[in-house]
Amino acid sequence: MSSCLLLLILAQQPGGFTIPQGDASLTIGGELRFRHETRDPSSPIMGVDSASNSVGRFRLALDGKLREGVRGFIQFQSMIDT
Repeated sequence: MSSCLLLLILAQQPGGFTIPQGDASLTIGGELRFRHETRDPSSPIMGVDSASNSVGRFRLALDGKLREGVRGFIQFQSMIDT
């Protein structure tokens, strides 16, 4: 539970969290996004129910800078669609 809370806090920080190590650094960032949509059919269509769904997305990004001109970036994404 505490690791999930830490990830939630890191994901809400603009720019993420940077760990410096001399000239090198590692930045950990993320993003949480939730969206709910409901679609109602237009008036000429009778007897059709509205459709709704919820989508959640979580992204975790690692940005490593080793030295001048050497950098690595990787981003993981997980989606939940209900």
